[in-house]
Amino acid sequence: MFGKKRDELVSQSAPTYVGGSMKIDGKIWGRRPIWIDGEVTGTINCESEVLIGPTARVKATIHAATIKVNGQVEGELYASERMEVLPQGFIRGNLTNLPGCLVIHEGGVIEGGCLTASKVEVKNIMPETRPKLLGTTTQSPQPA
Repeated sequence: MFGKKRDELVSQSAPTYVGGSMKIDGKIWGRRPIWIDGEVTGTINCESEVLIGPTARVKATIHAATIKVNGQVEGELYASERMEVLPQGFIRGNLTNLPGCLVIHEGGVIEGGCLTASKVEVKNIMPETRPKLLGTTTQSPQPA
């Protein structure tokens, strides 16, 4: 464990969990998956996956590599890899994702628009900064 790189440890970590009795109003930023069963209002920026559980109520702008919705979401959703609306998923708002990367399961509902964009366009939409401890910000590393 002590010899592993930070990125390897983060990828093996359990998701951040927002339980059914939790209510968050503000900004969430994470590197590892976020699983939401509670209420979130604000902005969610995740470098990994955001899973909206069946009991979740979310009013937010969401930027993530992968977004899976099985609860209720109102807002703008931006996925740089995959977007999935599961059987109990309900989205009111606009979606932006790569061509061919949107999956809507039977029972899933979208009330809004769907925009497909190239990898470059999606990358330009994704937030460029991430917060550090004590409220400072740094630029996200740019790919070589």
